[in-house]
Amino acid sequence: MLFDLTSPGRRRVVRVVFGALAAVFAISFVFLGVGTGGGGFSFSDLFGGGGSSNPSSAFDDQIKAADARLAANPNDTVALGQLVQFHYSAGSQDVDSNQQLTSDGEQHLREAADAWNKYVKLSTGKIPQGTATYALTTFDQLNDRPRRAQVLTSIGLLDREDGRLDSALSNLNAALVLCDQTQNKSCRASALSNLASVYEARLELDHAFSLLQEALDLRREIKERSGEARIRRAMGELLLQKGQLADAQARFTEALTIETQLVEPVEVGVTLLAMARLENARGAPGRALALAAQAEEKFSRADRKLELVQTYNLRADAYLSSGQPFLALESSDKASDLLADIRVSDTSTLDVRDTYLSTLIAEARIEAATGNATSARAKLAAEIAAWKGPSSMMQLEALLQLGLLETSSGIPGGEERIARVRAEAESRHLGLLEKKAEASPR
Repeated sequence: MLFDLTSPGRRRVVRVVFGALAAVFAISFVFLGVGTGGGGFSFSDLFGGGGSSNPSSAFDDQIKAADARLAANPNDTVALGQLVQFHYSAGSQDVDSNQQLTSDGEQHLREAADAWNKYVKLSTGKIPQGTATYALTTFDQLNDRPRRAQVLTSIGLLDREDGRLDSALSNLNAALVLCDQTQNKSCRASALSNLASVYEARLELDHAFSLLQEALDLRREIKERSGEARIRRAMGELLLQKGQLADAQARFTEALTIETQLVEPVEVGVTLLAMARLENARGAPGRALALAAQAEEKFSRADRKLELVQTYNLRADAYLSSGQPFLALESSDKASDLLADIRVSDTSTLDVRDTYLSTLIAEARIEAATGNATSARAKLAAEIAAWKGPSSMMQLEALLQLGLLETSSGIPGGEERIARVRAEAESRHLGLLEKKAEASPR
């Protein structure tokens, strides 16, 4: 667990430590003239000559600069992240002789909390770990358990995206405890769903499914229809991976019905894409392409680039399955071009990494169908050689594809790769992958 601050004494220690560290950073900023709008270091700014005896005043210039940025652009998430840090840092040092927060200190913490709440609503990318950590300690000092659970969830999901799955489980379980302490059923349902996503990444699909079932019961009890739809879709994704196609289709249909009623176009698109994957797995590429076209329209309108890449990859696979390699190549090229733009700004998230692997797999299948898979085989081999830790579902898919390419080219080691995937799929009850591996040459 990242933080365990249940006792007031420990909270005071952390406040002092973080306050001291923040002061060091603030002095560094002043020395370097960062964020102050000009001027360098002046000892009079720190030790008199017009300065304030209030320790929190060391952050005044940084707060004013961030406020000015926010006034110019209310959607500036960088400025909001700075306000979280600087208001917390100022408030944590504004204490009385008993190391208790003064009224000014509490106000700074409330300002930090307000900045975080706005930040979360506006942020569309990866939340920096440092910003989340400042928010976590802010809500701890304010004794706001629901918000602290929210921040722990953000940190846990960051851990998941970075592949730190044990740390993700620790932080998300801590969030679950806080949800239970506040008896907040919506909070508990969210925590269970997030935990399920980590167990899915660990390929523990049965455990993930049981957590989603409990979360679904809670969503239905409190009548949160949007959350219910997302859970039903997530359950369908797990069932698809397990090879239970009829049950997966039922969950997808239930999700789509709710999302259509609620008029949630992007969520509708995600479910349509999941249904397209299912139809492709069934050997119905025509139906898969029709569903993918509907999903593409939803994603294009919302400018959802990563989902568009996933859609193009699915179309490439479906075109190839229907004997149209040149249309497959056209879709694959669209995916590669769009993914190149995405990876420039973010190469570290789990979804981006898996989408990149999916793109390489599509390229490899197309190259193999058109007679030369040397380039794709080299790319897959390089990715696989760089792997660390346990394999994800998409990594196993990539390993299988590389094994197929090596076997068809007479390269040693291909059959061993296929056998490894076959054994892993069987032991983890990954029915869809096991079927693919069983269809491969022995």
